[in-house]
Amino acid sequence: MEAHCAVMVRIRGPDPKSRKMLRHAFHASESGETTLSASGLLLPIAGKSAAAVTCASIVEPYLSPSDLADQDSIKLVRGATLEVLLQAPPSSNEFGSTPLWLPAQILKLVHVKRASEAVRSLLDVQGGDELWEMGWSVANPQESRPENATVSDFSRSKEGAVPKTTATLAAAFTRIAVLSVQANTTELMLSSVCTKGDVVRAIGSPFGALSPLHFFNSVSVGNVSNCWPSSSRLILMADIRALPGMEGGPVFDAAGNLVGILLRPLRQRSSGVEVQLILPAKVLASELEELGFNVMYNIFDNEKLQSNKHIQMALSSIVLLTTSNGSWASGTLLNKSGLILTNAHLLEPWRFRRLTVDPLLRDDFIEVANVSNRGQYSPVQVRLERQQRRSWHFATVVFVSHGPLDVALLQLTSVPYELEPIPVDTTEPVPGSAVAVIGHGLFGPRTGKNRFSLALTSFL
Repeated sequence: MEAHCAVMVRIRGPDPKSRKMLRHAFHASESGETTLSASGLLLPIAGKSAAAVTCASIVEPYLSPSDLADQDSIKLVRGATLEVLLQAPPSSNEFGSTPLWLPAQILKLVHVKRASEAVRSLLDVQGGDELWEMGWSVANPQESRPENATVSDFSRSKEGAVPKTTATLAAAFTRIAVLSVQANTTELMLSSVCTKGDVVRAIGSPFGALSPLHFFNSVSVGNVSNCWPSSSRLILMADIRALPGMEGGPVFDAAGNLVGILLRPLRQRSSGVEVQLILPAKVLASELEELGFNVMYNIFDNEKLQSNKHIQMALSSIVLLTTSNGSWASGTLLNKSGLILTNAHLLEPWRFRRLTVDPLLRDDFIEVANVSNRGQYSPVQVRLERQQRRSWHFATVVFVSHGPLDVALLQLTSVPYELEPIPVDTTEPVPGSAVAVIGHGLFGPRTGKNRFSLALTSFL
């Protein structure tokens, strides 16, 4: 079922100046033609055969500025063709069914407003487009045209190019293309809610422009690491490995219910670290219904499932630590008396040659001047969370490892209520054991705690 609603989208058209592939990670060019590819989700639409949704970035290079301005009559430029590769029904063939290429037509570009505003608010807090960009780092960084630009953004006119802002970046990031496809599909089952730690499975076709059949409907498994905003969950962050060409592909939960579709990753300019985002299915379906696309789906109530109960228990023991210079880190409550384990480089940043800190969240900190602390270390504050309420408290430095271990211990100066320390598992792990990492990630404390998964490989 999952594979049959996952498709690959391929567009091919004239490109004599080799400009259609700008800022696309992988493409194929030959004899003045360029081929681009992405993944997509096949949707059952009432009154229609089916529709496929994908990221708009694959079709925008082959749309004229006038078509982008008139959303009701979008057509590809002359000579461009659009195709969808989907999984054929099972056959008696011992090698399985052969994927089918079907012609497709573009129906509409959809601006998912609520998701766009969520991404914009995330970027505005975290330094905007000066610190973040969109797409994989393997895209050519020397090209002058930013990946988030559409044809209309950079069309030649008397007014010149539209300047890049967090608003245009967020809008391009969440813009979706709806395609018409003559295919059969069944009603979708949508996941009712996703929480941190939930297992997700993405299906997509990376490198499709180069080799469409070899990587068709590849599967990548990971976890939901965060939701933004935490209340409405308009954007999901995922600890999942998505390769170029998988954008637009469907994401499912452990029970096979649709969670959403993959977007291109946000990439931090300074480090190149990528944050994979997911557009939730309910947000997408709601936007499509407002435009007259009656998506046929039901919602599976998975709120009572406790597959990640141990993760939820551990979240209450993870705290936020800040210093007077704006540095922040995560810590773990070890006991009910307020002993906290954290990293020594929070107190000694020179260990990693980090001499200055950009306090992005200074207005969320409490002024700690005139507060004494042990030794030469900066005053430390601890943010505790209990039943969706946050409170700040002071801590003193108890121990800082000066050996190879990046470890420090802090002690709360007062214990405000009964703390919930992290449960300790004394069993000896083995290589290959699955573990979870919980903390405040690249987007900072305001997005809440992130959850990442990995496996132990060896022990020293």
